[in-house]
Amino acid sequence: MSQKREKYVHTEDIHNPSMLVPIFYDMFKPASVCDVGCGVGAFLDVFKQLGVKKVLGYDGVWANRELIATHIADDEFQTIDFEKEMPKAPQKFDLVVNLEVAEHISHERSDNLIDFLVSLSDTIIFSAALPDQGGYEHINEQWEEYWEEKFNKRGYKKYDIIRHKICANKDIIWWYRQNTVVYSSKDLSHFPEVKMPNMITQELFMSKIAVNKQLVKRLQSGLLVRMWSKLKKR
Repeated sequence: MSQKREKYVHTEDIHNPSMLVPIFYDMFKPASVCDVGCGVGAFLDVFKQLGVKKVLGYDGVWANRELIATHIADDEFQTIDFEKEMPKAPQKFDLVVNLEVAEHISHERSDNLIDFLVSLSDTIIFSAALPDQGGYEHINEQWEEYWEEKFNKRGYKKYDIIRHKICANKDIIWWYRQNTVVYSSKDLSHFPEVKMPNMITQELFMSKIAVNKQLVKRLQSGLLVRMWSKLKKR
């Protein structure tokens, strides 16, 4: 996919970093955070407000630089082409955030993404769209096991230590409540864990029912038209 083609249209109105970031911060107390696929930098902005001194965001050339400038400094953002060779990690961060980004990256380049993430930190908060979740430029929607296997091969274990904290909070957009887990090369077993693999939220479930109802209506409408046409020919 061309670097110039937008993989995502960034806005500020749906992501609710003020609801999620304090949870992440309270769990890990990071002094440095990298957001890979940072959009307009809103998550990093909240981390900074909570006292994180070092932040860095990566996203494509399509990212809205005017909006980014309202959240993070110019030297706290770098452009990246997810379909080409990833840059070298500038440092090890205490925490990396990679939320709803991986599904925008081709299957062929997915290993490069994971290599880049693990080069940046020992602990990664990660979420990616499930199959048939739907969304703008989703080209690689996968079940959790797809990503878990890749992280496991690199010595990172999945910890389902966030979803039970947020799954009932309707103020947080549903795909974060549905997909957010932690991968780490550290032992995070001291965190309470509730395993919820391939969780499907009510919002996704109902959206698919609505689509199916529309499909049934179209099929029924087409069937009635064909039946009426046959009756008129008699």
